[in-house]
Amino acid sequence: MKIHIDTEVDDVVILQKKTTFQFILNEALIYLSQIMVFFWVTFLVSGSLTNEENLIKFLGSKIHDNSLSEVGHVILGTVITFGIILMIIKVSPTSRWLEELSDEILASISRTIYFFGSSVTGSILVVALYSNLNPTKDNPAPEFWLGLSAIFGFGAFIYGCGTSYAFKYKKYIAKSRPNKSKQADADKTGTAV
Repeated sequence: MKIHIDTEVDDVVILQKKTTFQFILNEALIYLSQIMVFFWVTFLVSGSLTNEENLIKFLGSKIHDNSLSEVGHVILGTVITFGIILMIIKVSPTSRWLEELSDEILASISRTIYFFGSSVTGSILVVALYSNLNPTKDNPAPEFWLGLSAIFGFGAFIYGCGTSYAFKYKKYIAKSRPNKSKQADADKTGTAV
């Protein structure tokens, strides 16, 4: 299935719909690339893990007492934003431009979730690496930090990907692909799958 989006009479953009697997894989790669960016930022800010003071200072800006509260506020903020945009769409006259704009705004919500999730996850991964290279009796083992980053990162990915899927499934995700054997049978008999 293809979507035709006409921006002007002479300009046509054709987008191929993705399968659910392709969509999730695409979102995972986007999210993992953001984690890598924050990993490298944290790594470089700490002087390639040589300056513990800079590492702690940077981590304090990302992970602090209010971090859990901020995650809750991000979730609540996305729900409120979604509701406001839906209300604007419902009360405004039908406008293709407004619908496309609202789709773009709603799609950016998942990117915001990815941003917060990847900044914390990437930073925690650096802590895991640092604790592996500089083991002490006072600090948790690297496995603790790896587990914490996996749990937090996976949770942020599920929420962000689920949000993105909910906003995009009607226009950009194929319902299902016909089975090849069913398609071959249909081609022979001339019936639709």
